[in-house]
Amino acid sequence: MFRFKRLSGDILPKDITCFDIAKFAAVVLMVIDHVGLYVFPDQEWLRSLFPSSAPIWFFMLGYSSRIDIPKLWWIGGFALIAMSVVIGDSVFPVNILFTMMVLRFGLPTLMRFGVKSRINFWEVMGVMFLLAVPTMFVFEYGTQAVIMAVFGYVVKNRNELLGTPLFKGVDPNRRITQVMVFVILTFSFQQVFIFGPTVHEFIVIVLQTTLVVGGLSFVRPQ
Repeated sequence: MFRFKRLSGDILPKDITCFDIAKFAAVVLMVIDHVGLYVFPDQEWLRSLFPSSAPIWFFMLGYSSRIDIPKLWWIGGFALIAMSVVIGDSVFPVNILFTMMVLRFGLPTLMRFGVKSRINFWEVMGVMFLLAVPTMFVFEYGTQAVIMAVFGYVVKNRNELLGTPLFKGVDPNRRITQVMVFVILTFSFQQVFIFGPTVHEFIVIVLQTTLVVGGLSFVRPQ
């Protein structure tokens, strides 16, 4: 679904998939967020108009079948730490690149345990939620990043998971919807803890997160 023929150029992929569109959206939202944060810090409305790109990045990590950690992640991660030291800022929480590396390294093992039973799966999700706030002081987004990556893993492997206890006796779309709702609620809660929004702002956060996460549920393997 959402497959388009390429326009031109031999170095371009043959098709533009919904996964490519998700990556493009993540980059655009990240640029808008950083411009608002660093260029127009007094214009909070600019950032509030657009949803966070974080759910998309972590979703894609869970969706990806790659397990390697690129050298550029290490270089970029330590470069950002060095920059924090130079400007006298705290190195904690460590930057998002290290969060991404932890996910690449640990998610496959975590999911092998999680798909053994529905109890295992929701225990994992529950523990990640309980640890989300304390761990966000150690690395960016804390274990909330794991919850979003698990969502990506489930969406990507929905067909392969049909024979596992996690999906046994349950419609796959229903299970994915359950995980999606869990992601929306837990991410919104974390945003409330970080920013302390008003009721109006909280409603906006929930709607934005629902739009992003709901859209990601339609991503399909190539």
